[in-house]
Amino acid sequence: MLTWKIPLGFPPQISMMGHAQHGIQAVETFRLPRLWCAHFYEYEAELRIHGHRLRIRPGYASVIPPDTEMEYHYQGVAPHLYVHFSLPSGGRHDLVPIPVIQGLGEDFAALYRLFADIPRWLPTQPRRAAARLWDVLWRLTDPPAATGAPVPAVEQVRELVEIHLAEPLYVSQLASQVGFSQNHLARLFRARMGVTVVDYIRQRRVERARHLLQHTTLPIKAIAAEVGIPDLHLFNKIIRHALGRAPRQIRAIA
Repeated sequence: MLTWKIPLGFPPQISMMGHAQHGIQAVETFRLPRLWCAHFYEYEAELRIHGHRLRIRPGYASVIPPDTEMEYHYQGVAPHLYVHFSLPSGGRHDLVPIPVIQGLGEDFAALYRLFADIPRWLPTQPRRAAARLWDVLWRLTDPPAATGAPVPAVEQVRELVEIHLAEPLYVSQLASQVGFSQNHLARLFRARMGVTVVDYIRQRRVERARHLLQHTTLPIKAIAAEVGIPDLHLFNKIIRHALGRAPRQIRAIA
């Protein structure tokens, strides 16, 4: 996959954004000398950059740096949503790889909604619009897993865990809620997160418990219930094993 290095240490400054319709001419060439551009596509075409022929399909998005010649070869009417923007750079540590063009799969609809919402804020709240674009750009640096599996299911499971951490959580129920089999979710989650679903739930419970022990005056029994481990003996055992200290010791050194 062809990628650029994009500086994302600071929010973008939006110059122009809107819907455009190309394709009246079969071939069009564009270049923005000082501005980045991003496009969300709803058509089929070919984009030629630096000798590379890149496929465009509905559900694709591209991010192109300044002073790059873009040659589009259209197959008909070509509607898309675009933004032109600049990016201040604080140095090499701000640079992250981003694909030139990528198919977003099931991510497209959600990202397109975020992207399409930016013009609403641009006239009256430009900083809010810039923050939304900044978020979209960061999301585009993290393309779907190479397996092609729908990564949004993993994010949905993570959200469900955060919302229901105080309740009993079962992989079978989580899988059902995102429309996957338990085995499929287990494989996808491990490939994406590097841990099993069960281990992830345990990690999040321990992390939340540590925070509550160090930063609140809640009784330890209440904290145990808050993180979904109401059995105080089991809570003590899990915290000691994960953090090397008993809950009371963690609270004492906070």
